[in-house]
Amino acid sequence: MTGITIRPLCPEDVPAATALFVGGMTETLDGGARRSMAARCAIAGAAAGAAVAAAADRLLKLKPPSTVAALALVPVCASAAVCMYAPRKIASDYIDSCLATDMADPIGHYNGAAARSGFWVAVDDSTGEVIGTVAVEDISNPNSHGKKDGWEDGDAELRRMSVSPAARGCVVSRPLFQRCHQPP
Repeated sequence: MTGITIRPLCPEDVPAATALFVGGMTETLDGGARRSMAARCAIAGAAAGAAVAAAADRLLKLKPPSTVAALALVPVCASAAVCMYAPRKIASDYIDSCLATDMADPIGHYNGAAARSGFWVAVDDSTGEVIGTVAVEDISNPNSHGKKDGWEDGDAELRRMSVSPAARGCVVSRPLFQRCHQPP
């Protein structure tokens, strides 16, 4: 990558910035939640499967033993399904919520809201492609959730930080993050 320009989000950047946001959040929430849930789901499924097998064997005296094993697989499969479905649902719900709120009009929400708020993009100088995004939301923005969450005046939240997979490792996030520390 030859060069990167950091500039405020423009109307023509919104589709690319939205796509980066959706892709990054899907990857982060779906993959991260799945990884954090995997061990718990496996333990819960195995424990429930063992309990079902023991109960079926003791109460129903099912023969052959393969019937008991088959019944034991039901909670294991249910646990695996939850582990696969829940993170995707969590990610989808969060993304849909953001697309209906701040990402419905990111320029209006961030750039027109409060003095220290803003939304910036990193653009690859050689291609003109938006390869990264970052937003800062001052909690004095009336649409900010910060006050409700107990934040204090002067606080701001780093939001919508995303770098395209092809540009990762190319020093895109550092200049985006540094831009957040500069006065608007």
